[in-house]
Amino acid sequence: MRRARTIAIAWVLGLSALTSACSPTIVDAVKTAELGLAILLEDTSPLLLRTSRVLRTSGGTGEIQLSLISGPGALNTSTNTLVAGNTLGTIVIRATDSSGVVAEFEIVVAPTAPTALIASGPSSAQAGECAGPITLELRDASNQNTFASSPIVITLSGEEAAAFSSVSSCSDSVDSINVTTGSAGAEVYFRSNEAKAYALSASSTALAPGNHALVFSAGAADHLEIAAGAGQSARVGTALSIDPRVKVVDNFGNPVSGITIGFAVTAGGGVAGAASATSNAQGFASTTFTMGPNPGTSNNTLVASNNALPGLPKSITFVASALPPAVSLHPQAIELAKGAVQTFAAIGGTPPFFYEILSGAGSIDPVTGVFTAPVASGVTQVRVSDSEGESDTADITTLTTAPAGGTVDSSFGVSGQAELILTGGATLNEMKFLPDGRSIIAGQHGGNFLVAQFLADGLLDPSFGTGGMVEVDFGGASDSAVGIAIQADGKIVVAGTTVGPTSGSDFAITRLNTNGMIDTGFGTNGKTTLDFGDLLNDEASRVALQSTGNIIIVGTALSVPFGSSVALARLTTSGAPDTTFGTNGLLKAVPYGALNTQKGYEIKVLPDDRFLVVGEYQSDSIVGRFTASGVADVTFGNASGFRMYSEMDVARGLAVDGTGKVLLAGWKFTDFTTRYDMTVLRIASDGLLADATFGVAGMRAVDFGGGWDQAYCMELQPDGKILAAGTAGAGFGLIRLSSTGALDNTFGTAGKLTIASGGSAFSLNAMRLQPDGKILIGTTVDGKIVIQRIWP
Repeated sequence: MRRARTIAIAWVLGLSALTSACSPTIVDAVKTAELGLAILLEDTSPLLLRTSRVLRTSGGTGEIQLSLISGPGALNTSTNTLVAGNTLGTIVIRATDSSGVVAEFEIVVAPTAPTALIASGPSSAQAGECAGPITLELRDASNQNTFASSPIVITLSGEEAAAFSSVSSCSDSVDSINVTTGSAGAEVYFRSNEAKAYALSASSTALAPGNHALVFSAGAADHLEIAAGAGQSARVGTALSIDPRVKVVDNFGNPVSGITIGFAVTAGGGVAGAASATSNAQGFASTTFTMGPNPGTSNNTLVASNNALPGLPKSITFVASALPPAVSLHPQAIELAKGAVQTFAAIGGTPPFFYEILSGAGSIDPVTGVFTAPVASGVTQVRVSDSEGESDTADITTLTTAPAGGTVDSSFGVSGQAELILTGGATLNEMKFLPDGRSIIAGQHGGNFLVAQFLADGLLDPSFGTGGMVEVDFGGASDSAVGIAIQADGKIVVAGTTVGPTSGSDFAITRLNTNGMIDTGFGTNGKTTLDFGDLLNDEASRVALQSTGNIIIVGTALSVPFGSSVALARLTTSGAPDTTFGTNGLLKAVPYGALNTQKGYEIKVLPDDRFLVVGEYQSDSIVGRFTASGVADVTFGNASGFRMYSEMDVARGLAVDGTGKVLLAGWKFTDFTTRYDMTVLRIASDGLLADATFGVAGMRAVDFGGGWDQAYCMELQPDGKILAAGTAGAGFGLIRLSSTGALDNTFGTAGKLTIASGGSAFSLNAMRLQPDGKILIGTTVDGKIVIQRIWP
């Protein structure tokens, strides 16, 4: 920046007339000499501007007449009074006597003393322009330009301005000038590239300064500059502490207001608070920015732009780093039985993590977070610390006596249950567990696949998807997820059904990374759809994995002209149809004829990669077994690989115990009063006969006292006890049986547990055992997803 400049202007005027005209000048000297005659003025000293003087003559003959020949003044001939005018110059007076002798005299009009210095000219200009002229005048008391020769000093307040003598010289390379006054005063020009107000002050000796204000404004908008907000870091899902801000400037860098700037997120999944903003008086336009869901270095990108700007850059890119959420330990509070094992999970933070006990008894693995409760009751506090030194704690209460089986675990969610309420309603169709106790559910919301992940204490996992949830749209009129399988690498395979706008429905499968984002390396951009033909409805039910990583989906395919079959499909680990399975990866199982109704509901992969499917045939249960390659296993059932069991109308749950025996859970019609009873059936490993050592002739039917008692899922506890769950009358029902099929009196009331649904439309489609043995059930109540945890 250049300092203020002082410019000295010499005000020049020749004064020879003032010094040599102290006596009359006889213009016609020859003639007067010849006549021996002279006419003299008594006083011909200089006459000040706008003053008067009475002229008197001497010599001559008779009456002398005076007349004004030329010059800046006026003569009153009756009084011989001479009045000087407003300008400098020489007045010529002629005297004529009665004999005709003529003489001419000159009287100089001299300047009066200046009393003010005046500056005038334009008050505004655009940055970079040559502003002026600024006129400088010395004026007397009558506000007239006196043309006095006086030095004038001009000072500008501020920097980045220069003074020049003319437009042609108005360049920033000139630092000082000299001007000579003329009849109109002196003119100067000013130029500044900086848009600001300047105060011009001109001063002369013994005179008050002459002031003039000059404001330079910004030129047209030229380009953008980053003003603030670049290079920040913030936790995922949180707002940047400094808003991204750009500055609109002209080609000299002056701020320009009133320009619209657009904001667009181009990477990282963050959210801009405003799609556009208008630059203010300082040229600033800004927006808020909330970081995307995934941690990473410089992975959130926001672009601010206006492509109509003539200069470069037209756009500015802000890059920010998304930090993991602050570390939190889950579950935050939990009740455990003596000696029970609980895995704690560190969510957010920066690994590696270190787990330790702060107070109380018990033990915890410092690396894995696996906690073993002490054998005595009490409260233990554990802590996790991350590599950044952040930490969080959780409390464990070891109970003196574990609650009875079937008691709601109040340490889960709120009073034992977690709720997920979404606009328009949602449904839960399946649930699976991760090794650390987190749970994943699949269902439907807004016509799309819904996948959500919960922490062990029933809170949505913020590290998964967006706020713990992911929706996947297959482009159909309605998409619903019904099955989950967890790969060895933690990736999540989700299967379901997509309903086309005009041509029925198809199997739909997607795969998610562990953070909930779609795995674009699976299928086509993360999705695969399968059509069994006939332009009819194909509906998936469940999905499972073989040891090779191949993915098997079971469901139902309708056929033309009518009827349906158990439908099986197998995909490779890349999401492509496995051409070694069935026909191009698809297989219709129709052991009971193509014109009959056969449906597939559940699948179970055995240790040798053979797999069982369970379903329904004409209101009877069916079970089928297939080889690892997908061929019907003729050593099972009635030599077709399938077996029908009329003892149970519909089988929906499937399990295999440690001896290889197959257990089915579902329901059977009893009578028109009782309607349906919740039923568990156990059959021999070869599928031929019901196991007579179980229940009554291989079956246990349980009546909850209502009309519709139906089991949709089942689990085997490590001790061999059997859990089945579903609907019971106007609510939900769970039963626990011993390994011999007897109701377990240590669970609920005489082996039965009834839970009020709390709504008019409800279903229980998922039940799973946590690693610590607690029971989690997933339900839908009036469009609300509810997960409840129960002591085993």
